[in-house]
Amino acid sequence: TRSTTVNSNLKWETTASYNVGVDAGFWNGRLSVVADAYYKKTHDLLLLVPTGFSSGVSTQLQNVGNVVNKGVELTVNTQLINTRKLQWSVSGNIAHNHNEITSMGSSDNIIQGSDKQQILRVGEALGSFYGLKFDGIVQSGEDVSSLPTVNGITPKAGDVKYVDTNNDHRIDGNDRQVLGSIQPDFTYGLSSQLQWGAFDAQVVFAGSHGAKLYNALGRRLEQTGDSYNVLTTVLDSWTADNGGGRLPLASTTRAFSYIDSRYVQSASYLKLRNLTIGYRLPLPKAFPVGIRLYATASNLFTITPYKGYDPEVSSGTDNGAYPASRTFTFGVNVTL
Repeated sequence: TRSTTVNSNLKWETTASYNVGVDAGFWNGRLSVVADAYYKKTHDLLLLVPTGFSSGVSTQLQNVGNVVNKGVELTVNTQLINTRKLQWSVSGNIAHNHNEITSMGSSDNIIQGSDKQQILRVGEALGSFYGLKFDGIVQSGEDVSSLPTVNGITPKAGDVKYVDTNNDHRIDGNDRQVLGSIQPDFTYGLSSQLQWGAFDAQVVFAGSHGAKLYNALGRRLEQTGDSYNVLTTVLDSWTADNGGGRLPLASTTRAFSYIDSRYVQSASYLKLRNLTIGYRLPLPKAFPVGIRLYATASNLFTITPYKGYDPEVSSGTDNGAYPASRTFTFGVNVTL
């Protein structure tokens, strides 16, 4: 069971922020640049913290520490062509944010998540993933005497290998490490508008690079059992005849409940958010209204190395979040 306990000592988070920016235009507005730098520190951060509970899992909303966000943002707008028959403008933006926990009060670490997959620790970012680092699969004929033990047992062919981070020749919870975070290195966007006679078009791209995402659904569906269907990747599980580099010998059990780096996956992406094409009917000037036909496609494609459905999951843990829908819209604008 899970529960949330009451905390009568809660108080509001407080944030102090500083910002400096430059807004400049050139060539009679044909080019404009907006640059901002900011520093924001939040005190008494509100977070759900696991607490002791004899009959299940309990959390409590607490004020547990401070976090700093600092970064830069840059936007460039340009009117590339501006004639009577053709107008074409392009806008681009890029932003970098550094997120860091600077205080945890009396706590050293707080482990969060249904699979204990995230850690709060001074010096790390909010949303940092915590687990073992995958080091391959033990192959037939491999010298296992040099491998660290797993739960006190020497691995055998077909078992998962993990990195022994503290060099004590055994794999346990002390070998877990930060495996990345939900914070991207940078985000970016590009949009363009075109007007050519009666035709118009608009395109909007958005992207993110460097963030990580915990693929909890993939982890669950790559473990064989009788409760769920499994992914087709299970067909590539290790066998004595064919070996295997990512999935161990198919089994209903795991050596550890800890997550590992196979399932903390890149959430970088480039998305075509929106594409619109329109046409204004060439009606007589005496006609009392203007009519524009248009077609819009949203989320037309996504380029990403992420192995789940969609790399945009706000919580950072993908339990099968429904992906953004691809939609097509056709319509008519009537103006008086």
